[in-house]
Amino acid sequence: MNTTLDLRLEHLGTTLDQVCAVLAQQPTAAELASRLGPAVNDPLNRGEWLLIESPPPQYESVRVSIPRSKADPIQFSLRFRPEQGPSALALAQVLGPWEELPVETHLPEFDQRHLSKTVRGYVCAIIASVERPAEGETSGDHVRELTIYADRF
Repeated sequence: MNTTLDLRLEHLGTTLDQVCAVLAQQPTAAELASRLGPAVNDPLNRGEWLLIESPPPQYESVRVSIPRSKADPIQFSLRFRPEQGPSALALAQVLGPWEELPVETHLPEFDQRHLSKTVRGYVCAIIASVERPAEGETSGDHVRELTIYADRF
């Protein structure tokens, strides 16, 4: 489990598929984080998240959760700077179609979308917070945050 995962936006669709495969291998949080770059304990969530020290410039943060128990899945979180995340449509062309989550789950400024993939007996869930278009605009599907986790089904 030593291959580095590429976080550059132009490779993100492929990288997310690789993350799902890695999560299905049940790595520790430290093992997954080591594939992304040097990591430190998140100072705002010490003992709960590992923070990747030098993510590419489009990212606000890249984090890996530290599960409280073996039953809890590891979560991988990518938070992008405003309007610098990948296009939700472009990711769907690589990963498959998004399912819009119920409006009750949406945040005031983001739509919530979801897709699932089955990998080695695990369901890999990818949840996206997608920026809404500014008033008067018809486009604007930048992903602001992606959360990925895998759980045995």
